[in-house]
Amino acid sequence: DAFTNMALDEALALTADITPTFRVYYWSSPSISIGYFQKVLEVLNAPVPVGAGFKPAPTIVRRPTGGTAVLHLPETYQPSFSLVIETPRSMGQIYHLLGQVAIEALKTLDIEARLWDEKGSRGRFQTCPYFCTSNFSHYDVISQGQKVAGYSARRLQGVTLFQGYLHLPEPAKGGHLVEAIITGMEKIAGVRLMEGNLTEAEAVLTRELRQKKYLQQDWNYKR
Repeated sequence: DAFTNMALDEALALTADITPTFRVYYWSSPSISIGYFQKVLEVLNAPVPVGAGFKPAPTIVRRPTGGTAVLHLPETYQPSFSLVIETPRSMGQIYHLLGQVAIEALKTLDIEARLWDEKGSRGRFQTCPYFCTSNFSHYDVISQGQKVAGYSARRLQGVTLFQGYLHLPEPAKGGHLVEAIITGMEKIAGVRLMEGNLTEAEAVLTRELRQKKYLQQDWNYKR
């Protein structure tokens, strides 16, 4: 669920060693993740059909990273991902890498995509500044005129947690999106990803963060 997803991403960052960790995951029910610095009432009152037709209404959770709100649906073509890595000299370098990973993942499914060209697209997409899918930034990924990938980050205890999403407007044909993302990361970053289980420390901290932080209104509605 939304609370566990955010708690687990933060736990991976807080218990991180020098080995980068890349995680791809889904959401069990409609959820809205709000950026760390956002005002929740601005998001809930935004001029977009948030929650329209959803029963129950989307869960609200505040991310540990910045950026703007994202509506997450429990669909296989709308996964999220996180990367925990030693804080890079250039944040833009990692954003660019994640963008290329998303493009490569879509390529394996025969979907054309590109990085957003701010100069060539200025002013075309600013329909709602409170939601990430409507608020374009450097390194975002565009497919068929729509934003399909975006990211946010936060430095935590010597490492940086990057959180992102890859949202297609409809189911992808010809392959599984999670496997495509993993393949894209391995190709673009030139690495081999090793599947692993949570350590006891990661599991314990995830449960603590979920209960004491992400389930609490003091956190989710702090602004």
